Amino acid sequence: MDGDPNHVRTKDVLASITNPIQNLAVIYVVGRNKVMDFNTLYELQNTYVAMFLFRNKHVPVDRGTHKVDKVMGDINDKEKFADMVQPFYEAVSRGP
Repeated sequence: MDGDPNHVRTKDVLASITNPIQNLAVIYVVGRNKVMDFNTLYELQNTYVAMFLFRNKHVPVDRGTHKVDKVMGDINDKEKFADMVQPFYEAVSRGP
């Protein structure tokens, strides 16, 4: 799996935005094949999925696609993914 170009690209993108968002978020990379409970708990089916959690709870993100549970397509775009973190952080910091 590590030789998969998409896997390498995703890891590179996540690593490249770690410093710019360090005051807003922490990124954890979880291997679906190594942590099987994630597959069941979050119903993961795609190979690459970004999820936002706050205080150990999954927070749905509505990006106009009506797929609020997981973020998929923009993981490989550094700017788009980093731009999602700021509004998410502001929203959860404000509270309900």
